[in-house]
Amino acid sequence: MPEWRATGDTELPVAPDETAWDAAEAARRVFTWAGFETDNPDSERAARAFFAQDAEAPELRGSYKLGFADIIDGVLTAVPRGIFAVAGGRGVNQADLPEDVKTQIKSRVRRYYERMERETPESIKSIEDASPSHRTPQIEYKRFPSFVKNINGRVVTGVFAVHGNVDDGGDMSVNGSFAKRLQNGRRRIRFLWNHNSQNPPIATILDVREIDRSELPPRVLDYAPDATGGVQVTREYYENNPLASWVLEAIRKGDIDEMSYAFDVHKFDVQERDGKRVRVLQDVEIFDISDVNWGLNPATAGVKSAFPEAGMTFVDHSEWVVSTVRGYLARAEERAAFRAKEGRVLSAANRERIGNLVNLLAEVQADLQDLLDATAPRANPDDVQKQYARFQAIVARLNGVPIGV
Repeated sequence: MPEWRATGDTELPVAPDETAWDAAEAARRVFTWAGFETDNPDSERAARAFFAQDAEAPELRGSYKLGFADIIDGVLTAVPRGIFAVAGGRGVNQADLPEDVKTQIKSRVRRYYERMERETPESIKSIEDASPSHRTPQIEYKRFPSFVKNINGRVVTGVFAVHGNVDDGGDMSVNGSFAKRLQNGRRRIRFLWNHNSQNPPIATILDVREIDRSELPPRVLDYAPDATGGVQVTREYYENNPLASWVLEAIRKGDIDEMSYAFDVHKFDVQERDGKRVRVLQDVEIFDISDVNWGLNPATAGVKSAFPEAGMTFVDHSEWVVSTVRGYLARAEERAAFRAKEGRVLSAANRERIGNLVNLLAEVQADLQDLLDATAPRANPDDVQKQYARFQAIVARLNGVPIGV
């Protein structure tokens, strides 16, 4: 029996409005990108491009519905026309899905409308009781690098959310936004693997609390210089549990360094920052915290490590390079905007760093073009000669000369 669940990455880069949309072709490219033409399809990757997945058979292409993203220049990208189709008359409302799943999908679609600064259509607006006690949770997911502070046996402490930093999804949480509901609902939070609520937790949460800037590890401040605080979780992984031990060992070796959390926003406002709309989260409720393989946010790929991971495929390596360069550009632009706001310009040292990178990219571009030219498919000389002889024979026959072909 199908077990449909709401999926879809709400923090993908968004293509221009005029980008063409062909759902079938987009799905084909996504499945290829996710390895569905191999013996080891990556269902987690595929789920990022669809708003619904059958968790009972995630390895099947038919287990995905309501696609909205495509592979553009090697990067998974949300396409506005795909999102409009999901919100339209033949989209989520007509899909053969459980009503609770549809409600969660509509929340994700609304998030894209917020990011695109478009008015939410009536077809996907939430219908909720005015009383907060009867409010339907609108579950969202957010992933960041996991900043591990300490590992002691099977107990791991780390920061999984950062305050004061505008993420690529256009959100910024503030100090105190998690505190109230952490105090009241701490016992309901579960620590899972990849948000899989069908299975028991992989660790017991010993402590989860907000911390201020002084308690943030240096790595967090390198990642988010404007951070004002964050949320820290201490959990103990279960013994005699193969999955929990597997995840813990991967964390120790640095192969898993991303966490994600499922949350509901009870209160927020929208502010203009550097010419962009930012959703400032003021009251957030956490449902689960999860270890995950990698972050949904493409910019976090450049934060995970300074080098590509061992065993990375050529396709993944190529995507890693693109994401890293784009992430660096975004960070440089943010730094320049921050300095400009203060009435200053980039320092001479930072300008030199960027200049060195520009020169290196120019050299790499030339080398890669030489590689492409050297490996371009070339015709076999014998085949060319045979085709030319055939052409000459046909011309001769057309002119009445009796030459065999």
